[in-house]
Amino acid sequence: MTDASEYLIAEMQDEGHRVRPLRRGLVEIFAMRRSPLTLKEIQDILGKKRIVHHRVSLHRELRFLLSWHIIAPVTFADGSTRYESNTHGHHHHLICTGCSEVVDIEIPEGDLIKMGTKFADEHSFSINEHSLEFFGLCKKCKRS
Repeated sequence: MTDASEYLIAEMQDEGHRVRPLRRGLVEIFAMRRSPLTLKEIQDILGKKRIVHHRVSLHRELRFLLSWHIIAPVTFADGSTRYESNTHGHHHHLICTGCSEVVDIEIPEGDLIKMGTKFADEHSFSINEHSLEFFGLCKKCKRS
């Protein structure tokens, strides 16, 4: 368990929330993983950790973590939704169209903000947030 996950679990308990194995497992998974996870990937990791869960319980726990802003949903252009930790700061993604691998990348915010502001001004548009994704093939899929 990481210091971050221990802190979050202690904070939940201080607020009177129970921290059962599924919730604890999810907090640990998101504290350790940097890249966004699909629901299936989350279920697979929980299975490997031998954490018993039901689909409904998993969705309820994900909603709880979303309400605590521990995780955030990321909806990609292909319509798929993944979940990632909110503790890694704002970033963008490289998405492999072959194997669906997602790599987090950081782009200097100043450059993006300048571009966004320029486009917003040109079109009398008010930007609330942004998301940037690059699609292509990872090294493994390029070799295949």
